[in-house]
Amino acid sequence: MNIQKILVPISPEQTVTERFHQIFQFANKKKVSVTLLSVIEQITPNCVAQYTQQASWEILDQIKNEQQKKLESDVNALSAQYKDCAFNYELVSGIPFVEIIKKASEGKFNLIAIDAGRGYKSRAAQFGSTTRHLMRKSPTPLWTVVSDYQAKINRVLAAVDVAAPTDDGLELNKKIISCAAAFAAANEAELYVFHAWRLFGEGYFRSWGRLSELEIAEYALKERDARNEKLTELTRPVEEAKITLHQVLSEGEPEEILPAFINQNGVDLLVMGTVCRTGIAGFLIGNKAENLLDAVRCSVITLKPEHFDSPVLG
Repeated sequence: MNIQKILVPISPEQTVTERFHQIFQFANKKKVSVTLLSVIEQITPNCVAQYTQQASWEILDQIKNEQQKKLESDVNALSAQYKDCAFNYELVSGIPFVEIIKKASEGKFNLIAIDAGRGYKSRAAQFGSTTRHLMRKSPTPLWTVVSDYQAKINRVLAAVDVAAPTDDGLELNKKIISCAAAFAAANEAELYVFHAWRLFGEGYFRSWGRLSELEIAEYALKERDARNEKLTELTRPVEEAKITLHQVLSEGEPEEILPAFINQNGVDLLVMGTVCRTGIAGFLIGNKAENLLDAVRCSVITLKPEHFDSPVLG
């Protein structure tokens, strides 16, 4: 995965905390360009009329001026700290997730990196609305850093579906592994390639097919072996890289067993696909993906297939 430009959204009320430095450390190692982006939400006359006689455009200008000074200060400080990065900033107004997606597309950014941690949330992975919109609608890969982050990424996990029935699904598998391998290599981290599987029709075999438990177990073993072969084939390109690689084939539902594996094995970064309305069966789709994301405590990179059509850009 060739990462040359990273877009880092920072809301007006946010400060550049230590969580952002996981992003900047990676950018510095890769010697890439980083753009800080702040989106000021529009203020309507009706919204401010009940509080002040000042015109809404005057208030908006004041907010923009203050935010511009803050961004300039952040860029100067970061440039001094991370000398192999080229930092700049942009300030726009509008709906945050819409402007972020548009800017990432127009500027041909390879990655959006956002801090989703909020102090008022009971769990770090309970993402805000802007982050969820980006996960659902951004064709640009999204890296979400949460408050339980590790400053050093030691373990990266790529979640794939080796049984994806479409070309888009197979290409997304490769994209996920390529991205995970790039982050593992940059951080000298271990890479886990994880696939969750179930024997298709097992319940029917047991209740209607009247197969014995031994016969079902034999079918499951054959299915597992076939999946393992596909997983080995999928990870073959990574074996050539200088990365410690682990293949993990686990039986069960992804949204149940994947968070448990991540939390038990100290995974710092999860790379996965979130696919909506693309017809790729087997990937984590819609609510299942979001349930999984709410259950993990690590940073997450979410990817879309190459032919994903964002409703924001359509």
